[in-house]
Amino acid sequence: MNFNEQYPLLHMLSARRNIDQSLTTPNDSLVKFNQKIANRYKAGLGLAYLADYTGKEHVDRSVKEFYINYRLKPTTAADFKFIVVENSDKDINWFFDEYVSTTQKIDFKIKKVRKMEDSLVVILKNKEGTNVPISLFGIKNDTVVSNYWFTDITDQQAFRIPKNGEDRLVLNYDQTIPNLTKGIIGNL
Repeated sequence: MNFNEQYPLLHMLSARRNIDQSLTTPNDSLVKFNQKIANRYKAGLGLAYLADYTGKEHVDRSVKEFYINYRLKPTTAADFKFIVVENSDKDINWFFDEYVSTTQKIDFKIKKVRKMEDSLVVILKNKEGTNVPISLFGIKNDTVVSNYWFTDITDQQAFRIPKNGEDRLVLNYDQTIPNLTKGIIGNL
């Protein structure tokens, strides 16, 4: 397993054991596992998730700008948030409000898919109520043929996507989102 593949594995270990703590928990209040291992991986996984959603160049620019502006100076999480929000062209408040500040789990599933003549109607269910974006991939012969991001799903919502010859739909196919379960619909 390469280094980056360890992020989701260790974060999901703490989430499934229900010992995860938010990234805003003070260091002296963290359990040892989170202090030494899990929260570092959760932070790395969160930045990968954010980069996948907004574009890697936005996150890279934000981290570089933060480093240049605050090198050897006192700083706060609000300083980092300001830079990241400024460098993004999408609404990313969910990242700080839901992912960083809470221990709410991310758990989406594909509830149903209806085939239409030229499109698919996909019903996604948010099992935990965490308001974060989720990616949906269309797969044909183990090759990604489509990728969509959906936001503001608080319970259950239907989306219409064009048919691209997919034979499977998979939530979080690239596993950059710390989703508890993997949603797969086979044989469309």
